Amino acid sequence: MNITITATVVAWYGAILGTFGFALSVLNYLRDRARVRVTGTADMIAVSGPNRGQRMVSVNIVNLGRRPITITVVAFHTKKSDGVPKEFEVPFTLAEGELRRFFLLQSKLEECYPLKSITRMAAVDASGRTWKGKFKYHRRMENGDRNKWYERLNFWRCLRR
Repeated sequence: MNITITATVVAWYGAILGTFGFALSVLNYLRDRARVRVTGTADMIAVSGPNRGQRMVSVNIVNLGRRPITITVVAFHTKKSDGVPKEFEVPFTLAEGELRRFFLLQSKLEECYPLKSITRMAAVDASGRTWKGKFKYHRRMENGDRNKWYERLNFWRCLRR
């Protein structure tokens, strides 16, 4: 049995391996780049600590990438301008998968910015790149709203069964 390898077979083999290697390097690049998620949530009630029972604003900053990243500015974007509260301890460095969480008193924040005017959160890293995120404002439910909400929830639970 005689096996012959032609130039066409070698060319196809090289093209397939080259394409596979290129795709793998692109995936490596996308995996290793810096990624940051910034979120803010209002109307959270503190259950412990010195601010127990008061409404708080939670700001979460997570490094989703594999590179350590230094955050230099954390800000609220409003409809009219940008605001940088003094309560954030910046700069700080986030390692891979690390979370930094800040809590602000909602009453202090509302003195400067009405919560309904805050559209999103932002964090700026040391290289100047801006990472934008969502700001969730949950309006306070009145007793009638809460009853309607529970009724809807129970309705959907009954349909599941």
